[in-house]
Amino acid sequence: MRRIKFNLSQEPVNGWDAAIGLTEGYLAAKDKADRLLDLLPPDFIGRQRARCQSLFLGALRHGQRARYAYRPLMRRVPRPRLEAILLVTAFELQSEPAERQAKIVHHAVERSKAILGKPELGFLNAVLRQLPEALRAAADSPDPAVRHSHPDWLVAHWLEVFGPEATEQLLQWNQGIPPLYPKVARRADRAAGLPRCDRMGRVLPHRSESRLAGRPAGPAG
Repeated sequence: MRRIKFNLSQEPVNGWDAAIGLTEGYLAAKDKADRLLDLLPPDFIGRQRARCQSLFLGALRHGQRARYAYRPLMRRVPRPRLEAILLVTAFELQSEPAERQAKIVHHAVERSKAILGKPELGFLNAVLRQLPEALRAAADSPDPAVRHSHPDWLVAHWLEVFGPEATEQLLQWNQGIPPLYPKVARRADRAAGLPRCDRMGRVLPHRSESRLAGRPAGPAG
């Protein structure tokens, strides 16, 4: 698959635009999430990349509940680009305070003007206006697969193996975001030959190599 190109609009691409592109690729190409993330341009870093990754993975992780909420609002399955916008926006609506929901919907509609035609844009606007209430209803669903946004087959298997109470706890735990533990490089790591990495996980050159690279070459011979 080719590296994703950010030509969605004339404005500078942001994390939301990139998340839509990744989610669309996931739906259309049936590719793996980590492979799609690897297709992001190398210079797309910092806060925008972090926001893109959070929205993209959140849209996938909470897709079951989102589809349960918005599918009754439409007559047919949307094409991948439109569904990508719905999934990403649904995740935002579920993860942000209620007072921000109107701004989230407005932002999604405004950014979508560059990538959707007028008929789809009007349809998107109508669905997004109803989506917050539909998501609240899905969050209170008696179906644990919908409530915790897990595949039906997986929840059915866990219920059979672990029972209702343990399955409920497992679903809650599985949807949680694990804590991050920064690792500080130690002398033992350096002695073992482990590489130094920057905040994006890219391997940095050894300090001695950096010093040598900046040193002028000596006279030949």
